Amino acid sequence: MGDVTVRGLVAVQDLPPSTPILSVPVSSTLRDDRAAEAYPGAPWNANLAAQLLQEREKGSASAFAPYIATLPESCCSPLLLQEHQLPEVQYSPAMDAIAAYRQSVRAAYDSWCAVRAAAGQQQFSWQEWAWAVHMVQSRSIRLAITGCKVMIPGIDLLNHGGSAANGQLVLGKASWQLEGEPAVCFVTSSHIAAGQQVLWSYGTRGNDDYFVYHGFALPNNPDEDVVLFEDVQQLLAWALQRLPQLQPLAAAGWDQQQLAAVAGERR
Repeated sequence: MGDVTVRGLVAVQDLPPSTPILSVPVSSTLRDDRAAEAYPGAPWNANLAAQLLQEREKGSASAFAPYIATLPESCCSPLLLQEHQLPEVQYSPAMDAIAAYRQSVRAAYDSWCAVRAAAGQQQFSWQEWAWAVHMVQSRSIRLAITGCKVMIPGIDLLNHGGSAANGQLVLGKASWQLEGEPAVCFVTSSHIAAGQQVLWSYGTRGNDDYFVYHGFALPNNPDEDVVLFEDVQQLLAWALQRLPQLQPLAAAGWDQQQLAAVAGERR
């Protein structure tokens, strides 16, 4: 990999377990329940993506400018795959999920553009919209204390560690906060040596989910699941190729259940 590095957070000193290293007031988060409706009936990710783009457009005048400055200027999102690139995914369930996701995000973009055009407002490009949706989708979590999706500055820089996660989120407040204001805190769950990356878990998911909504796949994902056959017909077509003795039975009109039972006996 040479000098290639990843975006994330690294400890600059040794951190013992139960050390709070990040604390963000809930009032400083981007919340979908406080985002204006992008268009009638818009889903949460469209509302939050629209707010993110409008806040970014304000530049330094935005209260979220310091946070937005930490976000990557570009993203590795399947939303931006070209049609000729899609087959390179080489896994049809993921390809179908990407196609459906892109269709819904594109429909949301068209609806938002129509609302902005009717109001005489400047349009954002599809690339900008795809960037914003990817930021929202890959960096937001559902926070129990608010009951909504939130983007948490600083904490959303943490990379996925899975079983190697060395910290977790807790609710609390920091000494520098206004009295009584709740905060989202990240606390170490094990010793983190200086120079070691700080990691937490995005949850237990298969690689197709990580790839579609986060833009990455794990090389050895312990929670991976794979769809081998999309339906019974596809399974039987495979079985007829591998088990020639089934072909006379299929020609004789045996139904799917009978063929599947025989295939199971002769494996």
